[in-house]
Amino acid sequence: MIKNEKQYKITKSKLKDLKRSLKVCKEGTFPDKIIYKAMVDSLKSLMADLKNEIQEYENLKNKKVPTLKISSLAELPDLLVRSRISHGWTQKQLAEKLDMPAQQIQRYESESYRRVSFEALLNISRTLNLDLDKVSRVRIFYSPSSKAKQAKKIGKKASSRKLKPALKTLG
Repeated sequence: MIKNEKQYKITKSKLKDLKRSLKVCKEGTFPDKIIYKAMVDSLKSLMADLKNEIQEYENLKNKKVPTLKISSLAELPDLLVRSRISHGWTQKQLAEKLDMPAQQIQRYESESYRRVSFEALLNISRTLNLDLDKVSRVRIFYSPSSKAKQAKKIGKKASSRKLKPALKTLG
């Protein structure tokens, strides 16, 4: 995910490099068609990924994304970044609105908000005008360790008891 203008410019530059590499690859001669196809497919796949990231960033910057949705709380960090971008704010501008150093927002975003306090998280979401009160319900599943593994995948730690609760957000 592109989080700022610097990353945006770097990503566009990398895309140009990949296009040049693809052109060179196509102009060359390769005795092994399987290796050639793998190289071309790999370059095309990387280019498609970068194009998607660039398109998403440009859409957010140009306010072409009217609604941002998440299906679990694990997606909240990306939602905060996307919301900031769609407001047209830099990390520094968001930090100013929150009366904190710009480096703090940079740190939060680079760490995907892992070390942010709950109070700061709420303050940031309010500043971004995010409505986080729409979580319809949370279900607790009690089952053997398979659900505990699933819980870890969505960022929750299961208890060490025999019946391990796993939280899953529904919405």
